[in-house]
Amino acid sequence: MNRENLLWSDIYSVWKFYVGAYMPTRNNATLFHQFHIDVQRKESPHFRLGSGIIDWYPSNKVEERIQMLEQYGIIGCNWKTTTGLIRTAEILWEVKDDEEKVAMTWIAASLNEILQFFPEQWRREGAYSSITKVCNVVQSEMNIKNVGGWHGRTKNFLPVSVDKHIYSFPDNINNLIHIAVLDYLVNVNSWSLVYITS
Repeated sequence: MNRENLLWSDIYSVWKFYVGAYMPTRNNATLFHQFHIDVQRKESPHFRLGSGIIDWYPSNKVEERIQMLEQYGIIGCNWKTTTGLIRTAEILWEVKDDEEKVAMTWIAASLNEILQFFPEQWRREGAYSSITKVCNVVQSEMNIKNVGGWHGRTKNFLPVSVDKHIYSFPDNINNLIHIAVLDYLVNVNSWSLVYITS
């Protein structure tokens, strides 16, 4: 993966190839959902929900969670999403209408997740720095295109991530981005981004 002149356009081209191979007719509407919740018993501050809340919901629990919020307000929120995951959700929601920005967000989240939980069998000279180089190219492009980022202490970026321990070290850009696409596929097929207004 020692390409000195790696460009965002190279990374994005590989991303589009693999996403197109797995999901030739993808539709962002399956990931992004917006709900207006009219919370009952609004007079009690314990039931106030707030507005403009973005969160990850398991796709098979979206309706159940919405019903809990409608019935019990904030008290019905019996789950906790980490700050890093919420930040990824916020970034994706902000860029949801721009495929390229969505792609760079998913790639950056996946690569940061890899760097945060670097698989033991990938540890060899230059391995970590070569993935960091690719991540830096993506994050630099995010800065150029005014796409938000994460706090330096963020540990979790994705609701779920494919187990990197089953893969050998991705020794080229195609293999690395293929892993990021697998992270993307696992997430869009099992999680939904929900935007709540009240």
